[in-house]
Amino acid sequence: MPLTAQEIKSICCPENKKQIKKFDGNGLFLLIKLNGSKLWGLSYKFSSIHKEIALGQYPAIPLVEARRLAEEAGYY
Repeated sequence: MPLTAQEIKSICCPENKKQIKKFDGNGLFLLIKLNGSKLWGLSYKFSSIHKEIALGQYPAIPLVEARRLAEEAGYY
């Protein structure tokens, strides 16, 4: 299920001492770190190898912009 802007705002830092990933779909995800920072990333596969690239930090890059960046990268 795709993320919503309201859901992203309300996500807080994980309590279980591990960073978490919330997936939006087509490889786009939001990484929530222990210090509360939120980072956009894109997971993809190239030559049978799984890779990830960073797209930027939330809220500087909102959900719509992250989806656009993922689409420009050709994986969304």
